[in-house]
Amino acid sequence: MDKTQRQYANCGWIPAPDRKGRALVPPDYPYDYPEVCSGYYTSLPAVIEAARAASWRREGALSEFYDTKPNELVRFAIDVIAGEFKSVEQNSIRKSKEG
Repeated sequence: MDKTQRQYANCGWIPAPDRKGRALVPPDYPYDYPEVCSGYYTSLPAVIEAARAASWRREGALSEFYDTKPNELVRFAIDVIAGEFKSVEQNSIRKSKEG
């Protein structure tokens, strides 16, 4: 995307005063529009850690990912990410059944 496209997609890497549009979301997106594009959010260190931890947990190896027991905030973040993984899977299954 060039700078103009990123401005209209509400890119989080562009300063807020220069953003001109709304974040891109799927047509049937059921939530409020995010403040910035999903690309920005998915690059945040906390989101990356939560996604990796959720993946490790799914494999039954969370204790190998963290040296100590994860605190409540980490467990909550893992649950949120895992829930979103499941939502994507369910949406994909639903769309495949619709043809």
